[in-house]
Amino acid sequence: MSCSRHKVRLTHTLRDVRARNGCESLISEAQLEKMLEEKFHSGVETGQKALREQLLQQRTELLHIQGGVLKALQNTLPTVIQDCEKALVALALETAERVVGSLPISPEVIASAIRDALDELKGTTEYTVRLHPEDLELLKRNQSGLLPALDNKEIQFAADASISRGGCLVQTRFGTIDASRETKFTRVREGALC
Repeated sequence: MSCSRHKVRLTHTLRDVRARNGCESLISEAQLEKMLEEKFHSGVETGQKALREQLLQQRTELLHIQGGVLKALQNTLPTVIQDCEKALVALALETAERVVGSLPISPEVIASAIRDALDELKGTTEYTVRLHPEDLELLKRNQSGLLPALDNKEIQFAADASISRGGCLVQTRFGTIDASRETKFTRVREGALC
C-alpha cells in the first residue's frame, strides 16, 4: 500500500487530529473513554486492595498493642489494689489515732488500759503498774477498784511521767507489758500493713 502525498488547504484550524501513517489505527472517542474508564476502575480496585491490606495490617498491630495494654493492666491491677488497701488502712489508723488522742482521759479509759495489760498476766500475782502521774491521781480521786489495798505488797501502782496519758506499763519479775496508746497503735499498724 503506498501513500500519496497531496497538499490540502483547510479553511479552518484542525483540532484533536493525529497524523496517520497508514500503519496505525485511530481509536474513537468512545473507545478512548472506555479505555480510560477501565484504567480508572483498575486503579480504584488496586487502591482499594492496597487500602484493605493496610487496614488489615493496622488492625492486627492495634490488636497486638491492645493485648499488651490489657496484659500490663492485669499485671498491674493487683499491685494497685494492694497499694490502695494499704493506703486506706494507714489513713484509717491515722484517723483512729487522732480520734482516740483527742478523747478526754477518764477513769474508765485508764481502767480499760490497765485491765487489758493485766489480762496478759498469766498467773503472776506480783506486779507494778506504772501510770502517768495525772492518771494515777485521777484513779485515786475516783477511788478506783483497781487500786490495791494499802497493805498489799505484791501489787503496786507508781507514777511515771514517761508514760503517756491513757496508757500504762506493767512490770513483773518475768518482763514488762507495754499498754501505752502508742504501742497499741504500733501493733495494730504492723498487723494491718503486713
